[in-house]
Amino acid sequence: MFANMASKHKLQANSDEQVDDQFVDRASDKRFVDRCESMEQLRAIVDHKKRDEALDKCQCCFDSSNMLKHLIVAIGIKTYLCVPNHESLTEGHCLIVPMQHVACTLLLDEDIWTEIKVFRKGLTAMFADHKLDCIFMETCKNVRGFHHTFIECIPVPQDVGFEAPMYFKKAIMECESEWAQNKKLVDLKDRELDRAVPKGLPYFFVHFGNQNGFAHIIEDNDKFPHYFGREVIGGLVDAEARLWRKPAKENFDVQRAKVMELAEWWKPYDWTQRLKQS
Repeated sequence: MFANMASKHKLQANSDEQVDDQFVDRASDKRFVDRCESMEQLRAIVDHKKRDEALDKCQCCFDSSNMLKHLIVAIGIKTYLCVPNHESLTEGHCLIVPMQHVACTLLLDEDIWTEIKVFRKGLTAMFADHKLDCIFMETCKNVRGFHHTFIECIPVPQDVGFEAPMYFKKAIMECESEWAQNKKLVDLKDRELDRAVPKGLPYFFVHFGNQNGFAHIIEDNDKFPHYFGREVIGGLVDAEARLWRKPAKENFDVQRAKVMELAEWWKPYDWTQRLKQS
């Protein structure tokens, strides 16, 4: 009898301990969930603050007081054409910039991509009339960052343009480490960038005139310099290293002269003038 009572008491005690453990586990889980939610809210606040600061300081945003408007050559609907605020790698070096503040072009809507292609087509025709080929490229190393992206357009002699795909292919295959989780060279010949590179991954892409070129998914930011594309072109045109590694800032008069020259070249191809007329 006493044995039965002791057994029942032991079972009751075990049951009580299980209930207590379950209560503690639930309380711990709730505290963990609350802590995670608090961390996510804090992270969202910090990110929002960083984004606001980036927008205020951005030199590419139309609404920013720091925007360098004197560099603009032509304004489209949602993009614009401008010259860089530093030394050009080659004569005619220019940028296609989305008005929307985004870290990479993969985050842009289709209509903005279409407008970029219109600029690209016009620039290709313009430089071809000056016996030049042009290379378009974008480097996006931090998709979740607050950098305002742009596409560089760098004109080169036609013989250099002919060899450029081969040199870029070789450079991409040899970049970063020997072993890679993703395919090093992504051929964009028969597909668009958004069909070849998953959103959320850092990347580099290069196009040659109106022909799609290659993309590369960046796996190690430390081993992929932001000047990668300019370095390849710099080697092809035998440019000084400083022009592709760390070009110097230029004064207002030099920048204005570059804008005026490019605007004169661009005038016969300036589709944005039709927007003003309509």
